[in-house]
Amino acid sequence: MLDRNNELLDAQWNKKGTKFAFVSSSRDHKIAHLQIADTQTGAVTSIHKEEVATYYESGVNAENWKVLFDSNEFIWYSEKTDWGHLYLYDLKTKALKNEITSGNFIVKQIKSIDEKNRQIYFSCWWKRSWKPIS
Repeated sequence: MLDRNNELLDAQWNKKGTKFAFVSSSRDHKIAHLQIADTQTGAVTSIHKEEVATYYESGVNAENWKVLFDSNEFIWYSEKTDWGHLYLYDLKTKALKNEITSGNFIVKQIKSIDEKNRQIYFSCWWKRSWKPIS
């Protein structure tokens, strides 16, 4: 799918242009499927699939997933805890390595990723504690 500037959405190339990662979704947007295509062989490998009861959304005006080809990992956004958080997976084994974010907030947008120093900068929405006024 293209955005208004004719840029491809939910897609990412590796540095050499030999791998193409993309997320496809079901028509009702209840399934998001990360896959990687090998541009030299045409083979497409299933990496991760998430199915939700309502509607899968990977971020607010942004894609909150990223394949880290150099470290053989990928970052995935999920609302499986009823909050929107980021998770780090192993690209080869597809196993969850760790939860990157947690708490009573929703990751809104990944702003940048410093792969060398393993830092992620993001914006979020959070729930504040409050007491009703009598």
